Amino acid sequence: MANLDTDSGGKGLKPWAVGIAAIGLIIVVIAVVVALVTSNSSDDKDSATPEPATSPSLLEEEPLSDVDASDKGWNAAIADSFGREVKVPANGVGNALGKAKNIPETQCDVKSGAAVTIQRTSGTQTIWSNDLGPSEVTAGGAPVGYARSAEAAMMSASNDLVLLYSGGTISADIARHGLSVPDQDSLVEELENSTVKDTTLEDRPAPSAFRITSCEDTRVIGDVAIPLPTDEEGNPTSSNWAVLRMSSVWKDGDWKTELGMVPQPVEDRVTDLEGWTQWQY
Repeated sequence: MANLDTDSGGKGLKPWAVGIAAIGLIIVVIAVVVALVTSNSSDDKDSATPEPATSPSLLEEEPLSDVDASDKGWNAAIADSFGREVKVPANGVGNALGKAKNIPETQCDVKSGAAVTIQRTSGTQTIWSNDLGPSEVTAGGAPVGYARSAEAAMMSASNDLVLLYSGGTISADIARHGLSVPDQDSLVEELENSTVKDTTLEDRPAPSAFRITSCEDTRVIGDVAIPLPTDEEGNPTSSNWAVLRMSSVWKDGDWKTELGMVPQPVEDRVTDLEGWTQWQY
């Protein structure tokens, strides 16, 4: 896929373990998206496209404009490295579990985390709810249709980011339907011309919990906690979570993920989830 990078004013995460390096990649890549679309929208700047990132974990995918997103049932379920069930939709892009409930104004208060299901979609792990969304899958494979709540905004942003940076044919559709960025058409076109798939994100686990740091009617900022297999010393018996900050705006009846608009928190990992709202798996 296109070379996407970030320095949104915050601190990047370190590549701690196989598969978990992808968490750091998500933070490292956001600013190049912003720089790319900003550059493309300016007549005074060089229009050259950054070179694609090189990695032994990148594979070339066949170009694909549309997918069959109809519900075809499920293949045999698998488990992630933390023992959580991961459902495998037969269509490869996800099965909606229900319809997102209608909430006229953004619901900021969260009493408890929703029951969610992990699905393996477009080669990586995404989270789905019965009544918070996503409610459908686009023809290009992007999960869309979330409830107007702060919790759903975090679910949407988490899914958008992992699918965007997993690369391949899904990235352009996420950019088209799930993002709010300057000169969005240029970004979509850039990603449509790249079919490189980053296989390291196949092992990026779904987040365990979230916390809302700012909530307004049309914008939500918050963090998700992504489980890590070891602590900083490599001890697998210590609980650790990587912290990723995200922002979403309510636009055209759904949450759209912003890129590079908020700095990453100084606290880039936590050892407990006190003060967080945990999703129920």
